[in-house]
Amino acid sequence: MASLVLVHRGYDVTSSLLFVACSFLGYPVGSILAIPLLRRYERKYLLMYTIAAIAVCGLLFATVSSTILIITFGFLTTAVSNVFSNVYHVYQAEIFPTDVRATAVGWTYSLSRLSSGALPFILIPVLDAFGAVAMFTVVLVALIITFTAIAVAGPSHHAPQPGGHQPRVTRYRRPALRSGSATSDWSTSHTKTTQRRRRIAVATAASMIEFQK
Repeated sequence: MASLVLVHRGYDVTSSLLFVACSFLGYPVGSILAIPLLRRYERKYLLMYTIAAIAVCGLLFATVSSTILIITFGFLTTAVSNVFSNVYHVYQAEIFPTDVRATAVGWTYSLSRLSSGALPFILIPVLDAFGAVAMFTVVLVALIITFTAIAVAGPSHHAPQPGGHQPRVTRYRRPALRSGSATSDWSTSHTKTTQRRRRIAVATAASMIEFQK
């Protein structure tokens, strides 16, 4: 999509591909940066910060006119989106219990691939009719939805430990009820269902912007 944006803005195909190739250097840089960031900061807040950074860098990429700035913000968008992707895949595996982890992660990843295939059919007509800023505005709306879902429903982690120990997901602790009672069985089932729905909603929302890869 980046090369199409540049062509629409008046750059020739050769220049557009050169700019995009330089921007793609952000992929290995983003993956390298994700390693210390994952060890130092909570996954939830890393996702929120990277979503905000993607939004800012993406809009600037669509609006700046200087060649150096186009390459710079393209590089930053690519690097930050790859940090988001790495953190997201770790986070979604941690928020689901073992018995549903494979199903939930597989479902959200499949949805991200479907969105990758479907979004060009939405974004290209918007780009053609209204321009690059309008197209990135549509992307911005998706980012805001994802940011809100993670902020509201995403479980947090404990603060990282000085020794480099990985944080654990904060889990809900339900009050003790009489074992074997109907109320206990219903409460346990309801709590698990609610937790799973919230976590699937978070992972699904985040998967919708995996097309940044």
